[in-house]
Amino acid sequence: MIPTLSPLRGLLTALVFEPIYRLRRLIGEITNSLVLYENVYCSPGFTPKAKSDEASEALRQQAYQLRKSTYEIPWWPLWERLKIVRKRTEIEEASEELMGLAKSVHGGMEVSGGENSRKRERVEKLLGIVR
Repeated sequence: MIPTLSPLRGLLTALVFEPIYRLRRLIGEITNSLVLYENVYCSPGFTPKAKSDEASEALRQQAYQLRKSTYEIPWWPLWERLKIVRKRTEIEEASEELMGLAKSVHGGMEVSGGENSRKRERVEKLLGIVR
């Protein structure tokens, strides 16, 4: 009986637990980016273009990956109810805020560093990041 459970365990790991682990790792990467690029998005337009480009691309990619994760994890509502993953709406809102940060780093928009700081705080709250 035990040998028949091994393929099921492997399938469950590949389809459920690995995507959840990737989501948690991504949240860790987002935490790192929020700290690493804080000087860029809190003073939009006053950072060298190369650094602004790097920050914009990193935050944009992470926003995309965050939203994508809600489709990669099967049975999301179940894991949400069990508090294993954040609410889908929280993930989507955090993704939107990250995209807003990514768009604002070059300073072309009417966005202040204080506003971007509030966006960062919102992302941290939505993703359960403790500073």
